[in-house]
Amino acid sequence: MAEELVREIRKFEKRLNDLIEVGEETIEALKTLREVVNKSLKLSELVSRSEMTREQVESMLKLKIEIIEGMNNIFDEIHRSEHTKSHFIENVITLISMLEKCTREALEKVLAAK
Repeated sequence: MAEELVREIRKFEKRLNDLIEVGEETIEALKTLREVVNKSLKLSELVSRSEMTREQVESMLKLKIEIIEGMNNIFDEIHRSEHTKSHFIENVITLISMLEKCTREALEKVLAAK
């Protein structure tokens, strides 16, 4: 039983490390949203014009694509983070269950020996 508990603790530790790593990457990805906000503001300036040159139209379309790509990257990163978090939660529940089982069995052995 102790080997099973150690195995679950190691799994938990691995998932914790994964969650920390993904969390840090997600934070960095979220920081790139500032750039998306700035591009969105530039786009809003362009779309508010009543007339645009060909270059401004091209710039507007390029900004739109960059904004969408930036948002897509954030959605992908958030999805990966949520997926990792769900595995971590599963491990927390499994570890709690294993801790309960192991301590109960250890107490039963001690009480049976008396």
